[in-house]
Amino acid sequence: MSEFPCVIITGADTPTGLTTARALKGLPVTVNGIFQERGSPSIKSRHWDRLVYLPGSPDEQLDSLIKKAEGAEFPGRPILLFSQDSHVISAWARLEELDRYFIVPIPPRMEGEIMMDKTRFHQWALENEVDVPRSEIVASLDGLIDLAADLSFPCILKPLVRTSAWDTVHKNKKFFLLNSEKELNEFVRSSDPFRLSDRYILQEWIPGGDSEVFFVLFAFDENGVMLAEHAGQKLWQWPPLGGSTAVCRLIDAPQLISLATSIAIRLKMTGLGSIEFKRDPRTGKFLVTEPTVGRNDYQSGVALAYENNPTAVLVKKYLGIDDEGRFAKKTKANCIWVDELSAYRYAKSMGLLKASVQLIRTLGFIRHFQFLYFDLRDTKPFRAHLKKALSRKHSV
Repeated sequence: MSEFPCVIITGADTPTGLTTARALKGLPVTVNGIFQERGSPSIKSRHWDRLVYLPGSPDEQLDSLIKKAEGAEFPGRPILLFSQDSHVISAWARLEELDRYFIVPIPPRMEGEIMMDKTRFHQWALENEVDVPRSEIVASLDGLIDLAADLSFPCILKPLVRTSAWDTVHKNKKFFLLNSEKELNEFVRSSDPFRLSDRYILQEWIPGGDSEVFFVLFAFDENGVMLAEHAGQKLWQWPPLGGSTAVCRLIDAPQLISLATSIAIRLKMTGLGSIEFKRDPRTGKFLVTEPTVGRNDYQSGVALAYENNPTAVLVKKYLGIDDEGRFAKKTKANCIWVDELSAYRYAKSMGLLKASVQLIRTLGFIRHFQFLYFDLRDTKPFRAHLKKALSRKHSV
């Protein structure tokens, strides 16, 4: 396999890492996964040609990768793909050093940090006439309580950057929905959020359910040229309203893609990324709620029905892989992506029959599914995920 170009994916033990590896199915590359959790279902995939155990912080992992590259453990100049924000942030601090050994398709640090830091992005959006929900930044418990007295409710509270401490405690939760000043005060008394992150954004709540959340997945080359783009709509999130995607679908939305593209180009986007929107049912406007920069998104698997998905197109471009003669499947606008466990929890919470009827009414005749873990040609991750979920259930 050594004659093939090399791809290195950090976070091989995460769902996003697994999605990134599966996106390269069929390409003439060797796929190397960097992982820390030995029991992770994601590392069971047949799409990893090599798995490298590297414990430690993102900085320590990048140190180890550089040392391995210096020792010529990877052929040629590999492309390095990230699966977590923390690795993207660490890479910006040492991009010149990384560039000696790897192709690192992430945007310039200044523009990238604008997208990563919700404080800076919010200010940039206001200055560039990009619609965003009204927001305030808080950096202390006292500041949060003081701000609540002048705030319109409901609102949401979320970390400016999702830290590893946040993800450990709130694995499937992006933010907290607070309906009143009393509810906010009760929340901060029961659990100090600043032990998990040092800065938060208190943001206006846009009405509407999970299906009002939309996203655009994309890939850009080093010159800012769009290589691939896909628009999608969330249908279910778990927990509802404030969680991660449980079910989503591709949609035909050229205007939404155009809006996301214009934002990404102005921010000198390079590599993989996405922009999430919430449509305000009162005005019909799409408000930017969360950019993702330098990596795939959680629901990027919805684009895997297309051989020219953002990850595959990016890797082919940077590694100079020419496969124009291969048959490329067209994008399927009715492709549905499902996080199996989260979808089950959502359906169970509202009643399995009611949830099934809701999906059938929304989707009609469904022709193609993609799943977070389940794949007929790659069954081990799902089996391991199911075994892990069942063992947790029995241990409670």
